[in-house]
Formats: sequence, structure tokens, C-alpha cells
Amino acid sequence: MLTGDHERAAREVAAVLGLDGVAARQSPSDKVAAVRAERARAVTAMVGDGVNDAPALAAADIGVAMGVRGSTASSEATATMSRTHAEIALLARRIATHLEQAEADGSLRPDQVDDLLGTLYGLHAVLRLQFAQEEENYFSLTG
Repeated sequence: MLTGDHERAAREVAAVLGLDGVAARQSPSDKVAAVRAERARAVTAMVGDGVNDAPALAAADIGVAMGVRGSTASSEATATMSRTHAEIALLARRIATHLEQAEADGSLRPDQVDDLLGTLYGLHAVLRLQFAQEEENYFSLTG
């Protein structure tokens, strides 16, 4: 996980999401360098929630822009949920397109495999963030 946040906050979020690697206090250029290094090894998905993440989102194979969090205003919470749902729908449509092409061709083409993997990684990241946010909201209401 790459973040501009402080180390302690980054470790807490990583623990909730079940992530091992954490790089805190990262600048936008640090994030781009890390994404490019990872991309040289494998298909890379980047999930970001701010303007500072835009360069790293662009450098990744799959970039998923999430809505901002933190405000208690219901309009912002609703907008965030709508953006999350839109991202999930977009990734699901992308997967469906690959499945339709695979059915038509009888199998996945080699050029589809990397994009499909990146899409699945992106969907996994979005869903984990969504579930973590829902859990946070639930416990803040009950506590």
C-alpha cells in the first residue's frame, strides 16, 4: 500500500485490509516510481482517492479513482457510495466484455489475460475498500 499518510495511520488501514507491505509518507512522484517498478514485474492496479494519486493511477495498468472519505455530510457520503458503485459496475462490465469475447472466440486471447487480471485485481481492491468502509460505518453507529 502506498500512501501519503503517516506511518501509524497507514499501518492501521493496512491491518484492516489485510495488507503486508506499507509505504507511508509517499509523495505523488514516490507513488509513480513504485507503481512503475511493480508494473515492470506484473500487471498493476492502483486505487486512489485524491488528486495526488492521479499520476500513479495513470502509471498503473488499471487505475481506479475512488471518492473522497472523511466528511460526515450525507450528501458526500452518498456521492462516495455512488462513485464506488460506478467503479464496481465499470469493472464488472469490463470483465463481462472479456467473457463475451472468450465465448465468441472459444478462449481468452493472450492480449486479454493481462487486462483481465488487472481488472480483477482492481475489482478486488475496490470491494475490500468498500467492505472496510461499511464495517467502519457500522461500528461507528453501534459504538
